[in-house]
Amino acid sequence: KMWSLKDLPAENLTANIILSTDHPKIKEKRVVTSLNISSDVEVQPSRIYLEEMVVRPSAPGVPVTRIFAVNAMRGDSLKVTKAVPNRPDMTVKLEALRPGKAYRGTITIVPPAKSGPYLGSIKLFTNYSGQREINVDVVGSVRVVH
Repeated sequence: KMWSLKDLPAENLTANIILSTDHPKIKEKRVVTSLNISSDVEVQPSRIYLEEMVVRPSAPGVPVTRIFAVNAMRGDSLKVTKAVPNRPDMTVKLEALRPGKAYRGTITIVPPAKSGPYLGSIKLFTNYSGQREINVDVVGSVRVVH
């Protein structure tokens, strides 16, 4: 079976190939093979974890900042055109560190005055056809103290 690039997710694959022989002492020989399929674009960390954000109802939450990297794994023509957070309390700034190869993203979150899990995401848009959109989850928790 032939696969196209978009059919294969980024992962490590291993397989055993068993060769049959007509040799009297070695009827078959096993050959272990591996294949590493990597993404054209890699985001590190792939998921952003936040510590517990403590908020007082009478004062605005203290902004929390996290950094992530976006790297071209092949080629040197990467453009991250925009980053769109799915929450109004989250902003994202992108900076090209090495044009075409590496970007740094800075997320700033002003936690809401509501206790519970903090679940958000950022959608990164690139010029790479296999990865036009990359989703990065942002997770944490908020605790309101009185």
